[in-house]
Amino acid sequence: ILWADCSIFGNSLRLELVEEDLSSIKHLFELSGRWGNYKRARPNRQPQETIYVTNKELVSLFKPRDIDKLLSIIPQDLIYAWWQGYFDGDGNIYIHKKRSLFQVTFSSYYLEDWTFAEKLFNSIDVPTAISRVVTNKSHSYSSLRITARSNIRKVYDFLYQGNEPIGFRRKWIKFPEAWT
Repeated sequence: ILWADCSIFGNSLRLELVEEDLSSIKHLFELSGRWGNYKRARPNRQPQETIYVTNKELVSLFKPRDIDKLLSIIPQDLIYAWWQGYFDGDGNIYIHKKRSLFQVTFSSYYLEDWTFAEKLFNSIDVPTAISRVVTNKSHSYSSLRITARSNIRKVYDFLYQGNEPIGFRRKWIKFPEAWT
């Protein structure tokens, strides 16, 4: 989730999430050092919590943002865990049974190079589609989309490896709706 949602300030990493989501994964961050936190409430928004740590070694994994370098240092038997966190941060599962619409998407900035994701999904025989959208002068994004129930099942099997999630249960729980 850090790759998807963290901000870097000097030698500090910051992650702001909905308080309820963060509470379900906060213990994982404590494994990598002493993290500070603060909370805030804004009108018409869910309560937010930010955690932060100053750790040069940890920050060096994110500066420069080199996804290939980062993925190369993660042991292959744990790579699914990184993808679970990335899915929790920038992924979504959308199901509309009446329209027979089933898709998993990952979203990013407009010029995202999706090669790293295409490599993974090609390796598990899951076709992808990439789109780039400009909604107005101040907002644009790109997304990688996976469709078809059988492909969504392959993504689920890869992400969770037959286990309960490391991260957000709400996303894990939603997947089986695609094939039941």
